[in-house]
Amino acid sequence: HKLFFLQNQYITQRMVSPLKFTEVVGWLLGLVFTWLRMRDALHNILLGYSKTERPDPYSVLPLEHGNVETDKRGCGVDDDFLIKHIGDLVKEAGAGKSQDAVWLANSMSSATALLSEFPSDRTVPVYFTSGMGFLSLMRYNLTKDIEDIQNAANWSEKALSAADENDPRMISLLNNLGDILVTRYSLLKNPDDLVNARNRIHDIYDAMQRSPLASQVDLDNAAKLIINIEGSERAMKPQAALNAASNSSDEISTQIAEILSEFQKSGRTDTSAYRRARTVLENAPEGRNTPAQDLHNLGVIVYDGYKNTSNLCELNHAISLVRQAVEKTSKAELCYAGSLRFLSILLEEKSHRMNDVEILNEAIAFSREGVKETSVFNTSRSDRLHVLAGQLGKRYEMTKSLPDLGEAIETMKKAVVATTKDSSDRANCLQTLANQFGKRFERTGSEEDIDQAILRAEEAVESTSEGDPQRAVRLSNLGAWLGRRYQRIGALKDMDLAISRMEDAMVLTPENSPMRAQFANNLAINLQNRAARTHSTEDLDRAILCAGEAVQKTPSDNPNREQRLTNLGGLLATRYDQKGDLEDINLAISRLEEVASAIPKGHLDPAMCLNNLSLALGTRFRKTEDVKDLNRAILMMTDALSATPEDHPDRAGRLRTLGIQHGRKFKVTNNPFDREEAIRLQIQAVESDYAAPAPRISAALSVVRLLNEVEEWGEIRRIASIAVELLPQASSRSLGQEDQQHILQQFPGLASLASAATLQAGGSGAEAAAILEVGRGVLSNLRFEVRTDLSILRENHPSMAREFAQLRDELDSPSDSTSSRRRTAARKLKETIDNIRQLPEFREFLLPPTANDLMGAAISQTIVLINVSPVRCDAFLIQKDKIELLQLPDLTDAEIERRALMLKAGLHNRGILELLEWLWDTLAGPVLEKLGFDSPGSLQCSQWPRICWIPTGSLCSLPIHGAGYHHGDFSRTVLDRVVSSYGTSIKALLYAQRNSTRQETSLDPAPEKVVLVSMSQTPGLKPLAGADTEIAALESLLPPTIQTSKHTNPFKAQLIDSIKDCSIFHFAGHGESHPADPSRSKLLLSDWQSDPLTVQDLVALKLHEHPGPPLLAYLSACSTGVNQELKLLDEGIHLMGACQLAGFRHVVGSLWEVLDKDCVEVAKEVYNTAIVDGRMRDESVALGLHNAIRKLRGGGRPMGAARAGDRHIKLAGSSYRRYERMSWAAYIHMGT
Repeated sequence: HKLFFLQNQYITQRMVSPLKFTEVVGWLLGLVFTWLRMRDALHNILLGYSKTERPDPYSVLPLEHGNVETDKRGCGVDDDFLIKHIGDLVKEAGAGKSQDAVWLANSMSSATALLSEFPSDRTVPVYFTSGMGFLSLMRYNLTKDIEDIQNAANWSEKALSAADENDPRMISLLNNLGDILVTRYSLLKNPDDLVNARNRIHDIYDAMQRSPLASQVDLDNAAKLIINIEGSERAMKPQAALNAASNSSDEISTQIAEILSEFQKSGRTDTSAYRRARTVLENAPEGRNTPAQDLHNLGVIVYDGYKNTSNLCELNHAISLVRQAVEKTSKAELCYAGSLRFLSILLEEKSHRMNDVEILNEAIAFSREGVKETSVFNTSRSDRLHVLAGQLGKRYEMTKSLPDLGEAIETMKKAVVATTKDSSDRANCLQTLANQFGKRFERTGSEEDIDQAILRAEEAVESTSEGDPQRAVRLSNLGAWLGRRYQRIGALKDMDLAISRMEDAMVLTPENSPMRAQFANNLAINLQNRAARTHSTEDLDRAILCAGEAVQKTPSDNPNREQRLTNLGGLLATRYDQKGDLEDINLAISRLEEVASAIPKGHLDPAMCLNNLSLALGTRFRKTEDVKDLNRAILMMTDALSATPEDHPDRAGRLRTLGIQHGRKFKVTNNPFDREEAIRLQIQAVESDYAAPAPRISAALSVVRLLNEVEEWGEIRRIASIAVELLPQASSRSLGQEDQQHILQQFPGLASLASAATLQAGGSGAEAAAILEVGRGVLSNLRFEVRTDLSILRENHPSMAREFAQLRDELDSPSDSTSSRRRTAARKLKETIDNIRQLPEFREFLLPPTANDLMGAAISQTIVLINVSPVRCDAFLIQKDKIELLQLPDLTDAEIERRALMLKAGLHNRGILELLEWLWDTLAGPVLEKLGFDSPGSLQCSQWPRICWIPTGSLCSLPIHGAGYHHGDFSRTVLDRVVSSYGTSIKALLYAQRNSTRQETSLDPAPEKVVLVSMSQTPGLKPLAGADTEIAALESLLPPTIQTSKHTNPFKAQLIDSIKDCSIFHFAGHGESHPADPSRSKLLLSDWQSDPLTVQDLVALKLHEHPGPPLLAYLSACSTGVNQELKLLDEGIHLMGACQLAGFRHVVGSLWEVLDKDCVEVAKEVYNTAIVDGRMRDESVALGLHNAIRKLRGGGRPMGAARAGDRHIKLAGSSYRRYERMSWAAYIHMGT
């Protein structure tokens, strides 16, 4: 019962959600066992009478007429006997007797004779009358005698009228009558038969709703009946009016139908058909009541003429005719819903011509009625739903009412469901649905909507054959929505794919096609967007050529010409920004002014043109400093803003632009009003919740600069904090790392500025430190979040932990950032995190660290978080029981950046020493004094104080651990007072701590395995003789209890397989820091030129998932801890950071080039110190590097204090090569 109910629901309601396979199997098994146990009882229930009260009518042989037994009431024939007799006849007919006309005639005669003896005051059993109908139909199939089909219809109608509406045979009876009516229609061509057959379909649907226990045979027969009816309708459509008129005695209708048929076949678009039809009507007999079909046909003729002339009077006349046709047509008639559809289309056209939403409302009302009167079985249902959805979409365009657009989308979904996969209408429906989702995205900024728009557009392309002329349209449409997603999200692959699809569309489109202008315009927009990202002058020049072609091929009276001129003007202004040719900007302004002057009052979207004109005028002002241009720019942007709805995603960008323009005017006029407007407008942009994060953050940076001038620290603090919270949203989890980096490059130093403003406004050190933690290391923090330990959640809420883990794994894997699965996973992960935070014990799950979290990270070491900003520089001293703030007045961001650039350029000896001394005076010295680490170390190695430095900005590339005066008694050096480590963020430290704790508490820790890699011969680079020496030295140091896997000049695939289960990874070879994209920094293996081992490859290893996360990644190579892209310094994207993200608890690397010889000595000292009792220890790694650096520097011992008289460092010109570039200061440790 359940299975058939669900099946009927699917068939009758087109349910989209499929049944789960296991549920179907369960219901099927239950049905089989129930049937085996209860088949006899079910059989009798279906027949409607009880086996215990009546004999089985099929259990005895048929009785001959005249040998009739009398029932208890004295009747010659009772119900059972009639049923028995007709049942036997039907069985014999089904067994082959139906081909014997004589047998059929005799059988029906005997049955009729029996019926004459049935009491007249009792209802003839339904089985008898339906059986007689069946036999009559069988006879007709042999004789083709109209009387037989009439008899079949009469008997079937009697059976139907005698049956109760809940009779389990109702669907079968309705199917039989429907088939007979369709057969009779094929003979007599009476439309009433087809209408009545269609009504039986409605009755079948109602019967299914009342009783879901329909047999599969009933369902199959209903489907066949629908096909038969629709086949008859399709055969009738080309000559629909003609056939209907031919079956009446009205010659007038016949003539009009013939005119319409002839007119439509000829493809003519003149008014001759209308004139001929009018002549026929004028010659009609006086007093003739014009039939609805005539009025409808005449309306079609008039409308066809209107399409040629665009004469509004003709459109009104067509509306009047079709309206009369609708009024004369009853709802039961087959053509009623079709006439409603046509009337709604006419009214929609008039609404467009008159720009009158009330007329469109009437059109929508008629469309709704037409859909309501269209059966779910009707193949025209999809088309009528499509028309209604389109009209709702147009009303949205006029009123901007989002509920209309939402209803249009839901209606269009139903239209898609109502089409079959091989239907020619399916692609059209999918494209319309894509456009409606896209429109809602443009209004709300919903990423889910733009994903749906692209998904549906892709389906539309897939549903379109290669030779279909609409394929180009759908390819261009797909490209347009891919381009819009790029603008919102920032995935470059979206833009590349968008351009590819649009180029395909251009190839398929002839030069003289009217669609070519639209395709060229779309391609120009996307080439412009890619040029803005990649700075490609080739893309920009191509964009201008395409935009010029679009304008040239668009007629002057085409309403799209304004928008295409707007795009061309914007492109010319962009090229001026790149090349500085004044002719470009002048031409751009000329084109945009042409458009602006042509925009009529009430134009649907003037904002884009006004926005572009304002931008162009502002650009020319920066070149010419003509205040008139600036004033006009402000005026145009003000008008553009007025035309932009409050909840429009583009509003924030326009508010920011207008604010910037007022700010420029303030610099010219010094009028306080302009500065106030600049601040007010840009604050509004920051607070625009409907906008994408990027323009809001940009507005925040702009307004903070203005507020800084007036020292409004409270407002700076508020605005900057909003912007910092938006940073993780701007770099969506669903994006690839390259796209995330591009977005974050636009906002360098934001977190530092927000933190400094918090302090200036009186905020606490803990609050300022927390803000700094949120806004820097954004990409790494997103990774740390999804790699969080779920053991407690898994123990208390296993299903939620499982859901989080599944989504995390989807996002924590290398993938195409345009993947719909990945994007859906990102949205679902956010929802899952929100749900987890609803649990009482997980309210702070993955939230930014609290003050207690910050102090919790400082259990084994003091954390010094150093904030560098143009406002002020501070050190947050985080210990296990307190957070102190130390302002650093002598440290400035400008001086830090200057010295970082000098180091990058190649400082040697004296320059590095001066740098280290400056770092001591301005930063390290004051910090150590504040912490009480004010004298050289005199304790045993294991008791040295430890500091983890977390620098920001350009300070990330400077060797704070080497700060000091490295001569004399070494009393003023960091190296001789504390053991130093580094961190990219506090979250990174917490992550490393968790991995260390997991290793310590593991019940079955994995055996230690060391992977040793020597790249002494690297293709294209100089040999490293010391690499083999270094690896050999380490082999001799490692105890036999530690498994060793040695690789000499390996390839990438081979090495990755070996690293996956290691506890120590030691690499001796060349490293390369990428100057522009830090995620492409690499370790150089034998195949590095074709398949390099990059930062992203290391991150993807996910070694943190192992029961015992690996201990150490030792990168004995150059520049493994440096990021050369200045705008991404706060992200910690380098080879050392990648190893930490991969799961290594400790990482050793370098800030700049190191000498081959020194690498051997440093590695030996690290391992000598770190191996205790035959195992490597967490607490010994940083100390081992500390000892190695002191030995390499000279003047220090592995244990104890530096002593007077120890060897001093040689300055410039020294004969000791190990002091060249002072490689001892380059080595750094990351970890806990």
